[in-house]
Amino acid sequence: MHGGIIYVREEITHVGREVKVMAVNKSYLKLIQSLVEEFCGYFDTDFDDIMRGKFSKIVPFSHRPYGSVYAY
Repeated sequence: MHGGIIYVREEITHVGREVKVMAVNKSYLKLIQSLVEEFCGYFDTDFDDIMRGKFSKIVPFSHRPYGSVYAY
């Protein structure tokens, strides 16, 4: 993973060593809610059902996770 954030609504049981799993705080939860609202509008899905799940986020462990394997 080279950047960004992945939000996951299921239990995370395994990730590679280049990423870490973190809890979602209130500001990230507000962002997730707005994205889920948009999603539900497009796909006629139940907002409350999706938001009942526990969310986590996956982020890169460093800004250059594969720095030692790049070719120069």
